[in-house]
Amino acid sequence: MFKSIVKSNIEQKSYEANDLSFFLLGSYDVFNSSNINKYISYYYKSSPLFTAIKLIADNINSIDIVLKDEKKDEFVYNHPVLELLQNPNPFSSNDLFIEAMISNFLLSGDCFVEIIGSSRPIEIYVIPSQYVTINASSRDGYPDTYQVSSNTQTRIFRRKNKRYYSSNGNEIIHLKSYNPEYNSNNLRGVSYIQPIELEITQYLLASIHNNSTLKNQGRPSGILTYKGGEAVSDEATNRIKEGLQKTFSGAKNSGNTMFLGGDFDFKQLSESIKDMDFAKLKIQTQVAIYNALKIPLPMISPDHMSLANMETSKLNFYDNCIIPLLSRVLKFLNKELFVRYSESETHKLDFDESTILALRPRQYSNIETLKKSGVLTTNEIRSKLGYEDIEGGDTIYQPLNLMPIGQDRYTIDNRQTPAKKNLKEDFVYMLKKQKDAENNLVFSNDEVESLAQDYYG
Repeated sequence: MFKSIVKSNIEQKSYEANDLSFFLLGSYDVFNSSNINKYISYYYKSSPLFTAIKLIADNINSIDIVLKDEKKDEFVYNHPVLELLQNPNPFSSNDLFIEAMISNFLLSGDCFVEIIGSSRPIEIYVIPSQYVTINASSRDGYPDTYQVSSNTQTRIFRRKNKRYYSSNGNEIIHLKSYNPEYNSNNLRGVSYIQPIELEITQYLLASIHNNSTLKNQGRPSGILTYKGGEAVSDEATNRIKEGLQKTFSGAKNSGNTMFLGGDFDFKQLSESIKDMDFAKLKIQTQVAIYNALKIPLPMISPDHMSLANMETSKLNFYDNCIIPLLSRVLKFLNKELFVRYSESETHKLDFDESTILALRPRQYSNIETLKKSGVLTTNEIRSKLGYEDIEGGDTIYQPLNLMPIGQDRYTIDNRQTPAKKNLKEDFVYMLKKQKDAENNLVFSNDEVESLAQDYYG
């Protein structure tokens, strides 16, 4: 009887596990507010996820956004749009605004920004994704309205000339990630969290399990065996079922024991804890989370961190994560926000790579190579490093030992057209310098002239 109870309980757990796997591994669900609320909950409760998103947002915030004059190929540091990004609204700083954009985009696959002002933007706000509902047009299936709901009001942004405006002239703009199932019923981007939802769930369950085990004095779960000779009554069977369900179900009940009364024997299952190896499971899920968000392990794990690989890890982090994500955000702001300014045809929002400290080692290496090749002037090198020009810095210097290919460097005179020599003058000069052991001149002036006349006429 007891064996059938345990078997029934295991089958029930297997069904629940399969049902959970189907939910987690099934096709992409149409977005609703519960999805983003679930991802926000992961952000609060999962340390690796919080650390990863915070690390990405902080590094993007460390890069200054500037304007680039594409005609003059130079950066502009003073402009109304830059002032707007530095002070987006009275309730948010630049750092908080950028962090909200990046975090919303990673968590939900969407970032919504409201622009205040009918012509030039006056203020800009990031709208949390869970407050926005997108309604498709019955004509073409693309977004027709954006509905922003809060505790106090609901605002509607309607499509007009491929842009979306509210009744008071404010505009909403939408940055979304790629969605392979994009259609009239699914107008959202895909969250960066969705592919690693199973790993995050495993991490949380492992944390709950370990915490529950510690709270229960570190004792693992066990099995109760009935030692009596008579069969267990239906009432006792129901009590066992109810006790197993309440006491052993879920990670939060890890380590609990149950007392039913009667002649029962309790056997610990310490080997099951060893087999599951929750500490190792947590490490594996952390690695999966960081890999999915393109964060090299030496950036966050002391076990992988060393002076030898930190520089390379930072370069990989910026090349594969920070720079592509920042470039995507800036392209979005150029297309949707900066287009309101008259200079948008000749300028664009950009960043100065020379100011990024993490990329300096590679910049120095590249510049050193170009410097040795002799193709850059001193001022061109200083410009790449973000320094001002200096006087006399426009000359290209070459090493003295460089010579044209095919030219003999070992002859006395390797010029293409040797200079004409006056041999008689050289002969006279040499004779006049000849001295004996007592430092007296060997030839008088008359003798020198006579010898020169005999040899050269």
